[in-house]
Amino acid sequence: MDRPAPPAGAGGPLRLLWLIDSLAAGGAEALAATFAAAVDPRRVRLHVACLKSLGGNPFEAELRARGVPVTLLGARNLRDLAAFRRLLALLRRERIELVHAHLAYAALWGALAAPRVGVPLVATLHLPPEEPSEHPPWSREGVRQRLLGRALDRRAAAVVAVSEAVRRAHLERGRIRAEKLVVAHNGVDAAAFRPPAAAQRRELRARVRRELGLPPEALVAITVSVLRPGKGIEVLLAAARDVAAALPEARFVVAGDGPLRAALEVGAREAGVEELLRWIGFRRDVAELLAASDLFVLPTLADALPTALLEAMAAGLPVVASAVGGVPEVVEDGETGVLVPPGDAAALAHAVAALLPRPERRAAMGERGLRRVEERFSVERWVERLGRIYEGALRGESPARRTAEELPLRILVVEFAGRGGMIHYAFQLCRGLAAAGADVTLVTDRHFELGSLPAPFRVLPVLQLWDPKPPGEVSTARAAVLAHRARRLGRAWIYYREWARLLRLARRFRPDVVQLGDVRFAADLPFVAALARTAALLAGVCHNVHPYAAGGRAAGLFRRSELERRLRGATFRRFDALLVHFESNRRELLASYPLDPARVLAIPHGHEAIFAELADPTLTSGAVRQELGLGTEDRVLLLFGGLSRYTGIDLALRALPRVLAGEPRARLVVAGFPAPDFDLAAHRTLAEELGVVAAVRWVPRYLEAGEVAAWMGLAAAAVLPYRAVFQSGALLVAQTFGVPAVAAAVGAMPEAIEDGATGLLVPPEDPEALAAALLRLLAEPMLARRLGERAREQVLRRFAWESIGAEVLAFYERRLRGESQPAAPAERRRSA
Repeated sequence: MDRPAPPAGAGGPLRLLWLIDSLAAGGAEALAATFAAAVDPRRVRLHVACLKSLGGNPFEAELRARGVPVTLLGARNLRDLAAFRRLLALLRRERIELVHAHLAYAALWGALAAPRVGVPLVATLHLPPEEPSEHPPWSREGVRQRLLGRALDRRAAAVVAVSEAVRRAHLERGRIRAEKLVVAHNGVDAAAFRPPAAAQRRELRARVRRELGLPPEALVAITVSVLRPGKGIEVLLAAARDVAAALPEARFVVAGDGPLRAALEVGAREAGVEELLRWIGFRRDVAELLAASDLFVLPTLADALPTALLEAMAAGLPVVASAVGGVPEVVEDGETGVLVPPGDAAALAHAVAALLPRPERRAAMGERGLRRVEERFSVERWVERLGRIYEGALRGESPARRTAEELPLRILVVEFAGRGGMIHYAFQLCRGLAAAGADVTLVTDRHFELGSLPAPFRVLPVLQLWDPKPPGEVSTARAAVLAHRARRLGRAWIYYREWARLLRLARRFRPDVVQLGDVRFAADLPFVAALARTAALLAGVCHNVHPYAAGGRAAGLFRRSELERRLRGATFRRFDALLVHFESNRRELLASYPLDPARVLAIPHGHEAIFAELADPTLTSGAVRQELGLGTEDRVLLLFGGLSRYTGIDLALRALPRVLAGEPRARLVVAGFPAPDFDLAAHRTLAEELGVVAAVRWVPRYLEAGEVAAWMGLAAAAVLPYRAVFQSGALLVAQTFGVPAVAAAVGAMPEAIEDGATGLLVPPEDPEALAAALLRLLAEPMLARRLGERAREQVLRRFAWESIGAEVLAFYERRLRGESQPAAPAERRRSA
């Protein structure tokens, strides 16, 4: 097989210097030998330089045996000017054309040396930056990290992260811009670790086990690791006793050496597991050791992309590994191994004990793991990826420069709220964009409530706002409302402080598109203008055409004053692209503000199947009924979502007497987070005046995402008597769960509901018509079922996030090219 190769230099082979801290035992150090064995010497003339010798530099001999010159610079510390001059002399003497630095100290020296001699630098980050809490900015390590980040951001042509987890961590906590950072997963020579034929493997297993003093029938779990802090070997020791209790034939082999070896051996003796372990030190015959083992264990507490893990999978071994860093990018939980929480000895022991005695499952996992390494983590793929990075560095191109053939559109989606309907919408749209091929990063508040869901995109919950929807009931008493208003000034300061944080983050990412959630305040204008300068295209999602008023005379409605129109229009004009829900809202937006129609795209609000994924299996509709004091025969009319004046809760109360006259078992349940304008006491008083107190249940709190499915199962019908609305996530939730809805025909509701087919529409501000429609659903259960089923079927098909994401992505790409979108996309979707 031909060797892959980075590009040749202008006058022959590329003169490449790998600069590394040392050639001691370790994953990053082993990569130098792997690269030297894989690269074509006719295309690349490799020279390796290391700052110092550590542990005898065991990989030095292997490199020299392959004919690779190795230079030891003999640096005593980072301030060793004599060693730095030796590096400069080496670069000039060998006429090096490109420097590839590995590990922190070498990367810092490379950032200083490469520009001095006029050659490009590529640096590989094998570890994420330390948490600020571990090393404060004024500490020695904090200063070093800050210097390294700035030096690489300014001097490196490309900065390579060995996993997406490392790239994400540097974007969150580091100082390197996104346009500099690229991911190149490490690779291994799968052929060198491929398990031998069955007969040879039996002979090999027997020989290796005799050498290690292991019983022939032992079930052997091996780990290969440098014995230093963070590798989690102490967790393995804690788990070993529990494994042996379940499987007396289990044994553990620890291959590797390091500063903690003596302490760990003492720990094994004190824990009474000394007989279960074999400490065999640094080994060159790792392939044979893996072939003689049954399972690979990686108890690491923090790791970027462990080379030992890739080698084990290439050897056909199933793995039990900690779900940290880049490990989940390699191990498919349940398919190629088992992932456990880091530091959890009980979970580690359970996984090992469950897998070791099941040879068929181990073999199936091992085969899938081997195929995964060959397809995605081979040395050929790795060297090819590095070659493309080298080419770009030599040509002076940005490593993250997007091309239609290679790199997807980079989209930074911003949603300030980490809880509630806005983040549910943003999360699902991000899924749709990612499915369409975009490289998506979602930036949101630290109160992010969807962390348990799988996300095919990056999530950065870094904004530090107040929780806009605290758990539990919210007081709506007058004093509480006044206290809320008094806190608004402090909240405003926090809000704009986080705007500044967002601007810094966006400047570092330099995405193609920044997509901003709903603009709520006119004072956002200067920040929106600043954000527009960080990306080629600034997009906004306009959930509400006119702003919602939280206070004043218009509290609970949508403001339409001339001053507000002018300020909001000025803000909208800063956007290169605007998304609105449904064509009626697009028409309203264009009629209200002087905007270029080519910048505005009408899309539906997608379905809400996310709540089925989040459903709490321990919470049932029966339990909710019991909590509300409802009987099994009671017919629940559910009015849920934000509680405000525009929601029309008083209209539902006024319709209730007529409903009860026709169906005495009807019960109105009002559940949701109350807006500042919502006066619960006044609504209770209205219920008393109407004589319906016993038929109403009040739940003035935020319904947690895991509860929603149970509440939907409670409802005979959803009640949505809006006075005014532009879009309704509550309607989409009801439709997704097949709950028939009765809604006022305002805003985009006629586009979301086909009257008589997927729900019932009634005139706004008409309690009598609302009551008649609700009674019809309660009296005709077959009709209600048909409406609910058709609504669910159509919303999952018409309002699928995959199609919405593809349409939005195509819109962004057209806007970047300066093209207009085809007319009336929402109408085309309906006719389709």
